[in-house]
Amino acid sequence: MRERPSTDLAKFLPAGQLAVAEESLESIEAEKLWGALLEIATVLDGLPGKDFALAETIDAAAVQERAAGRINIALKDIEELREKVAGPLYREWKRVNGIFTYLQDPIKGILEKANRFQIAWHRAEETRRRREAEDARRREEEAARLEAVALARAEKAKTEEDRLRYLEDAEVASREQAKAAVAAPRPLPSGFKTDEGSSRIAERWVIQVVKPELVPREYLAPDDKKIRTAVAAGVREIPGVAITLEDTITRRVR
Repeated sequence: MRERPSTDLAKFLPAGQLAVAEESLESIEAEKLWGALLEIATVLDGLPGKDFALAETIDAAAVQERAAGRINIALKDIEELREKVAGPLYREWKRVNGIFTYLQDPIKGILEKANRFQIAWHRAEETRRRREAEDARRREEEAARLEAVALARAEKAKTEEDRLRYLEDAEVASREQAKAAVAAPRPLPSGFKTDEGSSRIAERWVIQVVKPELVPREYLAPDDKKIRTAVAAGVREIPGVAITLEDTITRRVR
């Protein structure tokens, strides 16, 4: 774009967007944008209070309508300029982005498969470790019980030979407790950390509505699209819905 005074578009754009405009727009495009914005500002300046308000007379309403029409024309000019400048960029972005989407989607599918298998392995490993931990706990408790029984018998032994034999049984049971404690598996790590990155597996609640008719009312939301379709088809009474007739205005640029 040619050199131009920054006071033009700077009246309407902050510094960051002004820099983009000056970089992206040709001089004629900048002039058109400036003209449209100036037209809107001029129209608003010509209105009482520099804004639209409720008209008190038909003449005042006509003045406001002409002002709205001029703003609508200026807005159409801005939209045409936007399409001219940004439209090709957007279409080019979609075209190029399609290449990466085509390539990335199958790769994402591969990673999703890897995630499913990792989660399945984690669940199976967690189940195995839980089973082994429970088995080790039972062994340790049984060994502790046998140790206590042997020590109690050693206290009540009638002969030194019996006392030593019971103490030996208690020692064996104590060693079994230690073995069971060592055999208990350590908790499964929640993820992995490698040179390539890290992962973490955590539980989260997942919802799936399987019988919508049973969902309590407080969790339901009205379907605006269905309601509007019904009203457009002639329905005028829907419980819980206020249906009112309001005026709308449609403007077209000549």
